[in-house]
Amino acid sequence: MEIATFLSSFNHSEAANDNKYDMFKDDDIKYDAIQEHKMAIVAVEADLDEQLIEIRKILKHSKLNYVTVAGIEVSTQKITFLLRDTGLMTSI
Repeated sequence: MEIATFLSSFNHSEAANDNKYDMFKDDDIKYDAIQEHKMAIVAVEADLDEQLIEIRKILKHSKLNYVTVAGIEVSTQKITFLLRDTGLMTSI
């Protein structure tokens, strides 16, 4: 593949902003697998949003959100439990 052809596959402004999700152009059929994975990511994010609504109801904590810790997204309540269980949190 020629370098110019390869570079034309990128949305350079999104790549410069480190937006890995949108850095490939959607209309490039050479990267159908990327489009399929992007759609799968959207589906998982929707599932997580639905799960968060249920978790908020169960815990009666309407402001509970997910945060990213070391590249892993977890609920803020789970972080509290993790810190307490590992002894890293001294006061709860």
